[in-house]
Amino acid sequence: MNYNPYTPPSSDVSQLRAQAVPRPFAVWFLIVFLVVFIATFLFGTGRFVLFLSSHFNEIQSSAAITLALGVSWRLAIIAAFSVTTVSVYRRKPWSRWLGIACIICLAATPFLVPHATQYTNDAQKAGANFARFLLFPLLFAWWGYAFGFSSKARRYFTNNPAS
Repeated sequence: MNYNPYTPPSSDVSQLRAQAVPRPFAVWFLIVFLVVFIATFLFGTGRFVLFLSSHFNEIQSSAAITLALGVSWRLAIIAAFSVTTVSVYRRKPWSRWLGIACIICLAATPFLVPHATQYTNDAQKAGANFARFLLFPLLFAWWGYAFGFSSKARRYFTNNPAS
């Protein structure tokens, strides 16, 4: 057989197509939100640990266990959100469900926090309740759909070039 210089190379182009899938906006938004959350939580935990270390002599032994559990709980939350951020950035297929779980936790927060704000009139109270119980859940539902179930998100999470 003669060598034909005009034949295309016999390389696999599926990896090039997998690398060309951009991150959807909902994924970038979750990554940025989680990074800001992690930085804020790290700063607060660091200040709490510095406060505890400066008042170490005043802490009783029974309270020390409770405070250690509090610091451990905060570090566990930081670790969980860090793992979620890294896995979403690296396109791990299971990270889609971690991201959706984070969005659900964020959406549930306004319902779990007591609402003790005093309003001057009923119109302000109605507007706040409208935003709290209708507008924010709809926005979080849209974010969850765009993050986990849209066609862009499905393409992003199924094409995993760097396993």
